[in-house]
Amino acid sequence: MDFNNKLLKLISPQLKRYIEENIISLYHKFDKAHNINHVDKVIKASLELAQILSKNLDIAYTIAAYHDIGLGFFPHNKKKSREYHHKYSKILTEQDTTLKEFFSIEKIKIIAQACHDHRASLQGTPKSIYGKIIADADRIDGLEIKEMIIRCWNYTISYNPELSLDQRYKEIYSHLKEKYGDNGYAYNSFYLKESKNIVKEEIKNSQRILSCNENFKSLFNQLLAEKKLLK
Repeated sequence: MDFNNKLLKLISPQLKRYIEENIISLYHKFDKAHNINHVDKVIKASLELAQILSKNLDIAYTIAAYHDIGLGFFPHNKKKSREYHHKYSKILTEQDTTLKEFFSIEKIKIIAQACHDHRASLQGTPKSIYGKIIADADRIDGLEIKEMIIRCWNYTISYNPELSLDQRYKEIYSHLKEKYGDNGYAYNSFYLKESKNIVKEEIKNSQRILSCNENFKSLFNQLLAEKKLLK
């Protein structure tokens, strides 16, 4: 964390102030799986990767802050659907004229395109190294098994509130096992070898729990008892 805090201090103060006051504040209104805590983790992971790869920290910071702003803040997305939020994030980024005070038109295009390319279901490969950085940073958040369960729980509460507890459990376990289990697609979905090095141990620990239904159920019930899973 100290490493990430030092990197935040390298961001342009004026840019950081504008984004904190006008962009990051939007995440207070998003679902619990895409809240302030999420964008904070994505920013820190993006900066770490950008530093390792010797890329522009201001650009990486801006992309991380803007990547999910299409969630619920676009006229055509009144239902707050996640399906096209990456497209709306790109459009809203392009429409933010204040960014011209900090970046050239060409760099704003790179930032906006990377916001589009962060989506896990993207067809093809991100068009720039910054697209790969944000896509991987977004995946890095929530790889600890408890965080996985809590994020999935919050997502189902927001988008499938009608599910019973048993249905919600089965939905969460099935999704996490498919994505992060021994044969899951999550680890291989990272674009950068640097990202894989960062998440390797977390993935292994999560796979150990996911490989056994009893172990997973025990942890799930523990989180319920601790009131970490709330409606």
